[in-house]
Amino acid sequence: LTGTYVQEESPEGGRFKKEIVVDGQSNLLLIRDEGGPPEAQFALWVDAVIFVFSLEDEISFQTVYHYYSRMANYRNTAEVPLVLVGTQDAISSANPRVIDDTRARKLSNDLKRCTYYETCATYGLNVERVFQDVAQKIVATRKKQQLSIGPCKSLPNSPSHSSVCSAQVAAAVHISQVGTHTHTQIHLPTDTIY
Repeated sequence: LTGTYVQEESPEGGRFKKEIVVDGQSNLLLIRDEGGPPEAQFALWVDAVIFVFSLEDEISFQTVYHYYSRMANYRNTAEVPLVLVGTQDAISSANPRVIDDTRARKLSNDLKRCTYYETCATYGLNVERVFQDVAQKIVATRKKQQLSIGPCKSLPNSPSHSSVCSAQVAAAVHISQVGTHTHTQIHLPTDTIY
């Protein structure tokens, strides 16, 4: 969230915030760190999913398939923007890369409509880009949904509402870890109309 890896506990117990501007409008990502694969209630609640695996760990790579399947049991994955992220923070001669680019891109294709990034949180490589991409996809999805619903209308006798539709967007990211594998889900709650 800061563009680099900082090994410390969150002051809010695994909850973080990140502000991202999309189309000139500020969006707040609220990020939750939890353990385990996606559950039904959470899978239905999210608006995007980021699957993160370690490029030096075969088990974390295989776990993405399991988490994706579990997510697909609860929700049509075609409704949810997906991003796959391979991390490479500890690659060295003593700890070599195990997952090559071809396998990672095949997994991305298997997940359908899934963008693939490689990141290095230690140096901030592509970290910001991943969150920016996800936020843009969520905002685009929201705009499509608003167009299919029709224009916003003002509520009668309500001074706090107007006929202008404006969204105050916030997002929540769910992160769960299995070994070195991380699974991230992002949610944008219902728009607020002013």
